[in-house]
Amino acid sequence: MTLAGNDKDIGVRRSSGIKYDGEILDVRKLSQIKQEEKIYPYDNALEMAGSGKYNLRLLVTMCIATHAMTLDVFGFSVIVNGAVCDLKLEQYQKSLLLTIPLLGSITMAYPWGYLSDTKGRRKCLIIAISVSYTAAVLGAFSPSWIVLAVFKFIGSACSSGIQSMTYTLLGESCPRRCKNAYMLILSSFLVSAVSMYMVESYLVFKAHFSVDLGLIVFTPWRLLALILSLPMAVALISLTWCYESPKYLLNSGQHDEALDVLKKIHATNKGSDVSYPEKNGLMNEVFQLPVQVSRITMNEMCSLVSGSSLLRSLMEQTVPLFKPPLLKNTLLLYYLTIVVYISNNGFYGWLPFYMEAFSKSLTSNSYFNETRALCAMIASSESFQDAPVEMCTSIVELTTVWAFMIQGVVFTSCGLMIAIVADRRKLLLISILLFSTVCASISVSLPERISSIIFFFAILMTSLTIGPLFSYIVDLYPTSYRWG
Repeated sequence: MTLAGNDKDIGVRRSSGIKYDGEILDVRKLSQIKQEEKIYPYDNALEMAGSGKYNLRLLVTMCIATHAMTLDVFGFSVIVNGAVCDLKLEQYQKSLLLTIPLLGSITMAYPWGYLSDTKGRRKCLIIAISVSYTAAVLGAFSPSWIVLAVFKFIGSACSSGIQSMTYTLLGESCPRRCKNAYMLILSSFLVSAVSMYMVESYLVFKAHFSVDLGLIVFTPWRLLALILSLPMAVALISLTWCYESPKYLLNSGQHDEALDVLKKIHATNKGSDVSYPEKNGLMNEVFQLPVQVSRITMNEMCSLVSGSSLLRSLMEQTVPLFKPPLLKNTLLLYYLTIVVYISNNGFYGWLPFYMEAFSKSLTSNSYFNETRALCAMIASSESFQDAPVEMCTSIVELTTVWAFMIQGVVFTSCGLMIAIVADRRKLLLISILLFSTVCASISVSLPERISSIIFFFAILMTSLTIGPLFSYIVDLYPTSYRWG
């Protein structure tokens, strides 16, 4: 089975021959194959499996997993804010803790992509969520900020793989007619998670309690850490209802297993697998690449992992990405991904502190003028925090909660609406990135604080581009070269 999009989208010429049962056949010889063993391109076979209950079930599961990842990575900023008093955090310690999720994500981003390509999407997703959940629970009982940092590094290192694997598993298991829309819905659900953890933190921090457990004192921030980890447990249970990517199985040489998964998807969607092909009707994904680009199948890659050096295996998978004809697409997608993740991770991580500065600007007129630009407002807030205080408190301002809730509703609604035109991915990417660029320029130049914070929130619309970006990655690259 041919595992790729059409030639127009991919920009890579296919071979004049097709690999079938380990033999490269000329296209003209395909007519000689018995009719009962009809060969179907992968996209066609996936279309035959249909879209319905299974795809919706998979979408819901991936949304829960992405939601759990968002709470684990971005919700940590609120946990740090709540732990300031209990762990007696200095400003530099708080800053170091806030960089841990980003550091962990960067460290393990590529290894998770490599492992999911060689060991399976679903298997690696289960491992990543399990380790992240365990680290989150143990981190809630950390006796010091160093122990908390270690557990968060482990958890975020595993969470970094959750996002890419959810998009890949969803994209490879859904037919083209619904894939792009589902990707955008998944991105929208990711954005809504931000408002959810702010509401949860506001309610938990309103409860004032302290339980001495000997080595630690159990305070509200520890309870919040446990609550934010619960979606990971739900995601693990939900994954038991999902199958491995049939595209991965096919390219790893597991033809019977891939066909079996497609039959199960067909049975779930249409209530019966009687009409689904029974014979070896699947072909491997084959690209006609220039001679200077090494071509490697998933079978060959797996043998490299077990029989040769890991370094050679990594090179076989990575080097072709940076050679024609894939080089141009690789550079473009790498650049866009870096831009989106820097803006999202950086701004979302510090967003609670920006909103804290905004809340204080509304109530502390002795420290803030009536008109104040965004950057000056944050700088003044830092000066205010350096002032001596009589009592240490860890709270989330109601103004911050409302702002996050409004942002979540607006962004989720926008994501669901643009899912209608999900097939126009290039237009969506250009429009959203241009809109966020304009909002960024306006937010730092406006002298009025309310307007500047509104435009600052609008910058985060870049999070809606994650779905189209991963959709391009799934379509533009052979499975054995996938880099995320």
